[in-house]
Amino acid sequence: MHDTAMGRDSTTVVKDASKTEPKASKPSRVMTSEYAATPRGAWLMDLLRASPIPGLPDVRRAALRESCRVAPDESALKELFLDAVTGSPHVPDGSKNALAEIILCDRWSELPGAALCEFDPLDQRGTNVGRGDPFEEFRSMALSVFTKSRKVSRLPIDRRRELGTAILSTGTREELMEVMMASLEVAQTLDEESRLKIANDVLEGQFHRLLLPDRFDCDEPPRRGAAARSEGMNPGASVPTVLGAAEEDDCDEEECPICLGARDVANARVLPCGHGFCEECILDWSRAHGCPFPCPVCRAPCQPGPGGIVNDENGGPRTSPSQSIVHELLGIFGT
Repeated sequence: MHDTAMGRDSTTVVKDASKTEPKASKPSRVMTSEYAATPRGAWLMDLLRASPIPGLPDVRRAALRESCRVAPDESALKELFLDAVTGSPHVPDGSKNALAEIILCDRWSELPGAALCEFDPLDQRGTNVGRGDPFEEFRSMALSVFTKSRKVSRLPIDRRRELGTAILSTGTREELMEVMMASLEVAQTLDEESRLKIANDVLEGQFHRLLLPDRFDCDEPPRRGAAARSEGMNPGASVPTVLGAAEEDDCDEEECPICLGARDVANARVLPCGHGFCEECILDWSRAHGCPFPCPVCRAPCQPGPGGIVNDENGGPRTSPSQSIVHELLGIFGT
């Protein structure tokens, strides 16, 4: 693939990726159930979702969840958790040994207390609350990694838009992985060694390693207030809480999933479904997909019209007067 051939749609990217990149061939990394490869992996995903784990950025928690999803057994889960804990700048150094001991000694039931959440590992009722579609969760993680990447942020904005559009246009896990692999060839900000490491991590399901400085480099600095606090313990926990507490005003910056960058606050546009984008990004998307156009994230139909109303009471799209697509689209946002 030539450096200029990022592709204007996901079909081009996926096609090229299938020609140039090896397929994941290790059966151990293939999920054996609808949600996760093992019950323990699903349990850990629920824990990571239920716990605020305030010392960790959202992108790190999402990547760790996806690694847990495909881990083939408890040995692999131990390995990836130890890797994530000992290598994380968000876990206080004095707490890493305590977490490592919990994991190595199979004291999984003590993890909720260490993660500052009220999650009862013995109560399996309702542990799947909050679970989403596995593909949508995987795609959300990929978007988060690319958006938070310092190396991706140095790409020209048109290249980032092409990449974001390709990711959002995928419909299966396999397509998305091919897009991720294809993107490595055209990212001028990645050297050959980084490309190889990223490719191996993707194929091996080690998604939490994609955040490392020699990969996509998307870890954020440790949040303020990262000192351990005992009052955050889960009642009855036998170990002190070891993950730091974040300041209440710490939150991830709102970003545009199309251009993989921070949204221009002055020109940000939010669709009726609640997903926000840069004005230029969503205009380009609407021109490419016609009217009505699907929300890039949730696929909710957006039928622009007076007052920005998209769906009727039954969830179907309403018709609107014949206008130019740009004029109709801006009608969604009340401009």
